[in-house]
Order: sequence, then C-alpha cells, then structure tokens
Amino acid sequence: MDYSTEILPILGLVLFFGLLVPSLFKWFHLPFATSLIWAGFLAGPNAFDYVAPNETLRMLAFVGANFLMLLAGFESPDYRSQVFNKRGLILFSFSGIFPAIIGFLIPINLNYDLSASLFVGAMFLTSSILISSSTAEQLGEGNPDFEKVVRSIAGLLDLFGAMIAFLIFKNIEPHHRFSLPILLGLLVSLVVVLRLFLPEVISYFFQRFSERKEHEGRLRLILAVLLLVTFVFSMLDVPSIISSFLIGYCLTSIPDIDDVRDKLRTIGYGFFVPIFLFLVGLDLDFSFVHEIKSANVVFLGIVLAALLSKVLFGTLGARLVGFNKRESLLFGMLSSTRLTVAVSVGYIAFQLKVIDSLIYTSLISITAIGTLIMPALTVMLHKFQKGDS
Repeated sequence: MDYSTEILPILGLVLFFGLLVPSLFKWFHLPFATSLIWAGFLAGPNAFDYVAPNETLRMLAFVGANFLMLLAGFESPDYRSQVFNKRGLILFSFSGIFPAIIGFLIPINLNYDLSASLFVGAMFLTSSILISSSTAEQLGEGNPDFEKVVRSIAGLLDLFGAMIAFLIFKNIEPHHRFSLPILLGLLVSLVVVLRLFLPEVISYFFQRFSERKEHEGRLRLILAVLLLVTFVFSMLDVPSIISSFLIGYCLTSIPDIDDVRDKLRTIGYGFFVPIFLFLVGLDLDFSFVHEIKSANVVFLGIVLAALLSKVLFGTLGARLVGFNKRESLLFGMLSSTRLTVAVSVGYIAFQLKVIDSLIYTSLISITAIGTLIMPALTVMLHKFQKGDS
C-alpha cells in the first residue's frame, strides 16, 4: 500500500501518537511535541520513508499550526506588573536580546542574507511559555514570585519573536496599501486597544444583554468576537500564524475565556496540532551530516549557541535581579526551551523560503532537543539541590 497517497492510515498513525504519547511522556515531565516531531522524522522520507507529506496533510497541518499559536496566545499573562520595571528589563535583555544578537551574528557571518539572519535571531529570542511555566509550577516550593516571573518573561519573548517574524514576512511580501512602519504601528495599536478594552466591552454585553447569564450565550458571544478579531487582523494582511497568536493574546483576559480555551484545546490537541507536529518532523532533513562537512558546523553552532546562550545569559540576568544561585540557574534553563513560535513560525518561514533546509532543521532540532532535555534537567536539578539542602 502506498501510504503517501492514503490519508486515513497516516491520520490514524499520527492521532495514535497524539493521544497515547502525552500520557506516557507526562511521567518524564516531557511535552508530547518532542515525541511527535521525532516520530514524524523517523517515519518520513528522510529516514525510513514510510510516510510522505501530501497536500491534505499540509492543509490540516496549517490549521494545526494556527491552533497551536492561538492556544499559546491564550496562555499569555498580564506583563505589566512583572515586566515593565527595571528587573523585567534586565531579564528580558539577558534572556532574550543578547541571545538574539548571537543568533543573528551566526548566519550573517556564514553569508546568509539579512532576512534569514534576522529570523534566526528572532527564534533565538523566543521561549516556550507553555513548557517553562508548567515546569516552574512542578518545582513547587521556593520563591512564590519565581513562577510569575518565568511565565511573564517567556510570554513576552514569544510575543516579540512573533512580531519580528511578522516584520520579516511583510518585508518579503509587502502590504498592498501601507508601508511597513505604518503597518507595524497599526498592528501594535490594535493589539494594545484590544488587550485593554476588549474585556470591558465583553463584560458590558454580558451585563446588558445576558441578564440570566446563560452559559451557552456567553460562549457564542466570545466565539463571535474571536471571529470578528480574526477578520480585523486579516484586513491588515497579518499572516494567519501571527494573527492567531495575537488573537489569543488579546482575548486571554476576557470573562469566561477558560471555557472557550478548553474547547479549543480539546479540538486542537486532539486532532490538528498532532498532525502539524508530525508534519514538522516529516520535513526534517539531516542528509547534510554526511554530504556537506561545513553544514555540520552550521548545525552544531546554531543548536549549541541557542541553548547555551539562553542558559548562560538567563542565569546571569536572574542573578543580577536578586534571585539566588539555584533559582537563577533554573530560570536560565527554563528560558532555553522553545516550542510554539519557533516551530509554527519556522515552518511558515521554510515554506516561504526565508530560511533553507539546513537552518530549518537546526531550529526544529533546537526545539526538539530543548524540550526533551531542559525540563527534565530542571526538575532533576531542583530535586537534587533540595535534597542537599
């Protein structure tokens, strides 16, 4: 049977991993994204050649990427109390800006163009709010402020990484009416206005038109607002991957959003997201390992620099703002995890040929290796140091 053309066996295989692996990997404090990416690679044309991507898979994967970004946006906290101060600026600079500079310098010195180099820098800046916050919560005892700081900084880094990717994409495919600076100003203004006033508007409609506070009526109103905000972002020609994240960010603080988020999470993680992560693995190509010696240097340089720069600079920044040695190291390790933005936006950048296969494989490997190692090492380090104390 030719599994490259038979979609149902492929979907069955992907969904089997998507439903089974999360429960298995939960014992090891590992996200299911890592297992799905590597499963896709092993089953794909660049390994055992059991499954080949086709248009149907890519269409479903595109929906899954949007679901993943939307759900990540929903997890974004209120940054103001944790970020917009001296401590937040130091942590953002050390865990984001300094690694981003390193990420930019590596490809630009290897004769990659400016767009590819800026994109790599933007992905070095990002951090996984889903993994870092959940791992910080698992650590339990310690500074009660630690989890809030980790969550806020990781969310802000993802937001900035997504915005930089938006600028790169729009520089390649300009808006038909607005110049890039005007388009950026309009987008930032829209996000700020929606984030500040949308919860108040929703609360007003709940009180004005839902006197009996019917649950299903509230959900329909929130879904209608979600679709309306999607349409507004599309008017600015924002790529759907980026707009999905921004929509989640704008809607995260409105009343009753948890019910909508839970329903979307069930649909997304139960079907579309596993397909997307599996397809990401299908596109990985490690053929450069034995074909081009210089490519190995690029790959190792990007992967090691991405992980180590976050750990080292993040640890140093945390020490400067007053965390103890243990918390500082934990912060540095957690900030080195990348997932949603790096995978979703990286996939689109590869499809648009902003980056080549070598950089794409390097960026996905950063995500897969980081999510495989860093959460487990962080928990082990915490337990070890706690036992010593």
